Amino acid sequence: MINEYFNTSTLTGTRLSIALMAEGNELIADGTFWSDPKKAAEYQQIAYNFRRQLGESGEYNQRKIREYSATCTCWICGRQATGEGLHFYRMSADVSPEHVRADEGELAPSTDQDSPMIFVCRACYTSISRRADAIAKDYHERSMSEIDSVRRQMMAEVSRLDSRITSLSMRIRN
Repeated sequence: MINEYFNTSTLTGTRLSIALMAEGNELIADGTFWSDPKKAAEYQQIAYNFRRQLGESGEYNQRKIREYSATCTCWICGRQATGEGLHFYRMSADVSPEHVRADEGELAPSTDQDSPMIFVCRACYTSISRRADAIAKDYHERSMSEIDSVRRQMMAEVSRLDSRITSLSMRIRN
């Protein structure tokens, strides 16, 4: 919740209405982001203006405006995507300077020129993630199978040694 609702200072109707307008536009932006990121950025801009009227920095809104309006070209499939964090993601990669230079002047870059990152659309990102999950699951299952095999061998050896100890104990008693 926003601070205006709970602080101890006197709250005027105008101030409360501005706070509610800011909050309302932020909620509309969140609801619009999936289908229309640029429109969501506009709602965040409106919310930012209301936050500034309240004397707040509006830093959250500015960050969301940048994310919602950011556009890139997917490094993998070449499609354009708008809306960082939902429609495209940054992924760590070893990017050569030649590839970074190739992006210069592009309207929608596929690399982050300030860090070793590439931009990947949601479809490519999720397919990579799901494939990585499948590979990890396969390795996990293989590892667990191998652990079970070693465990069975060890239990058999323990059982054999236990039998041997019992046999030796019987000999010593006799």
